[in-house]
Amino acid sequence: MLVTDLLAGAVSVIDAATFVNRGEQIPVGQLPYRIAVTPDGAYALVPCARSNSVYIVETASFRVLGTIPTEDYPTSIAITPNSAFAIVANQTGNTVSIVDIPGRASTTIRVGGGPVAVAAAPDGSLVLVGNRQDHTLTAI
Repeated sequence: MLVTDLLAGAVSVIDAATFVNRGEQIPVGQLPYRIAVTPDGAYALVPCARSNSVYIVETASFRVLGTIPTEDYPTSIAITPNSAFAIVANQTGNTVSIVDIPGRASTTIRVGGGPVAVAAAPDGSLVLVGNRQDHTLTAI
C-alpha cells in the first residue's frame, strides 16, 4: 500500500497486512496530494502540486518510471477503467490534464474555476470535474 508524505515530497510504502510503515520512501515532487492506482494494479500515479507534474510509480518495484508535466497545482486524480488515461485536476490553472499513461504525455482542457475533484464513470464514458470556485461540475 502507498501513502503520500506531503511535507517530505515522497510516497511511503505500508505493509497492507499490518499497516506498518516498511521504512521505504519513494521520492516524488513537492506536495504529493493523492495517489491513484490503475485498475490493473500496475502503476500508481501521484500528482504533485508544487511540482506541476504527475509521477508514475511502478507498483511491482516501487520505482518512479517517469514524470508528466501538468498545469498549475495538480491535486486530484482519477484513472479510466482501461488504465490508459489519468484525469488530473489542476486547481489554480482552472484546467484538467488528460494524461496518456502508456504514452507518457498529456493534453490540457479548460474547466470551471478551481477544479478540486475528478471522477471517472465505471464504463469510462464520462468524467466529472468538481469546480470549487464557481460551484459547477464539468462533464468530459
